[in-house]
Amino acid sequence: MALLNQETLKRFSRTEQLQAWVAAEHARLHLVVGWPDSIRKEGVLRAIRSSIRLLMIDPDAATFRCVVCRTGEPAVLPFSHRPEPMRGLQDVAA
Repeated sequence: MALLNQETLKRFSRTEQLQAWVAAEHARLHLVVGWPDSIRKEGVLRAIRSSIRLLMIDPDAATFRCVVCRTGEPAVLPFSHRPEPMRGLQDVAA
C-alpha cells in the first residue's frame, strides 16, 4: 500500500479527494448498518453520520451520490461470515 505523501496527493484534485473521503465514510455506513443492534453500533453510526455531514458542507464533496442509496438495492452481495468449504481440493501442504 502506497503511503499518502504530498506527491501522491498532488495526483488527485481536491474534489476527487473529498469525494473519495465521503465515499469511504458512506461505505462504512452501509457496512455498520448491517451489524447487530448494540450501543457500539449506535455510537459508530453517529460518528460516521457526523463525519459525512461535516464533509458534505463543502460544495465539492456535496456532489457525491451513493448508488446504493439512489437505487435502494445493495450493489454487492452480502458477505457470509461462514463460507462453505471448497469441495474437491486436497491438502497441498504435504
